[in-house]
Amino acid sequence: QYDTLKSGIRNLALQRGYCNGELTLSRLEVIPDLNEANVRLHYSSGIRLNFGDVSFIGNHIWEDRVASLQPFKEGDPYNVSKLGEFNQKLSNTEWFSSVFVEPELDRLDDGRDLPIKVSLSPASKNQIET
Repeated sequence: QYDTLKSGIRNLALQRGYCNGELTLSRLEVIPDLNEANVRLHYSSGIRLNFGDVSFIGNHIWEDRVASLQPFKEGDPYNVSKLGEFNQKLSNTEWFSSVFVEPELDRLDDGRDLPIKVSLSPASKNQIET
């Protein structure tokens, strides 16, 4: 449970845009005579990232129509759930056969703005539903 707790803290920080955080203190003290344990954790989150520019790859729809579905603006605090929401909104349009929204961590420089890449594949023009 101790390792699960530490992992949970790290994962929550990553989801909220704290990509450079680290546990600076991690101590577990077990007291068998009292049947108890003391846990000390210190987490240094570092700076919070913001959403950066969004690039579209494979888009055949007017970019402003696609961008209007975006649940965040450049400069908003990064939150991974917003990427999932954007992915879902794009998928629900049925304009695309595949949608993949991802942060571009390799393009992150010393700044705080995390670029986002949206990879899209057009849907078939002839769709028939029965």
